[in-house]
Amino acid sequence: MRILVPIDGSMPSHHAVRLAISLSQDRADAAIILLNVQNRATLVSVLPRLPCGALR
Repeated sequence: MRILVPIDGSMPSHHAVRLAISLSQDRADAAIILLNVQNRATLVSVLPRLPCGALR
């Protein structure tokens, strides 16, 4: 079983991680995949300045 959990630093995403861990504890074949998702404003503030049009 694979569980994909999008995370963005919010409390609901923290809850989703805890839920995924709980769901996977009884499964030896379980894998949790964390996907870091950011909105454009957050992403631009984190990355160094990119050429115009680099983010689409």
